[in-house]
Amino acid sequence: MAAKRQEDSSKFYKVNFFFHRLFLNQANGYFQFLVPKERVTNTSARIFALWITLPAFLLITVALIFLKNQTRPIINLAKASE
Repeated sequence: MAAKRQEDSSKFYKVNFFFHRLFLNQANGYFQFLVPKERVTNTSARIFALWITLPAFLLITVALIFLKNQTRPIINLAKASE
């Protein structure tokens, strides 16, 4: 019996090691979802950082180009009025 209990517990821990358990409370009980950990957590922090920073720098560059193009006519108008 001890061997069977150890066998069952190892199966339980294997399932918990690779999956996250999510419980959803309903009126007549609970739904249990097993979600694979590789679907929930990111695989590399560097890739995540690149996905965040590169688009930010791209958008800042585009914003600066638009700002430059908007201020140029105002500067030319100010020079012409002097």
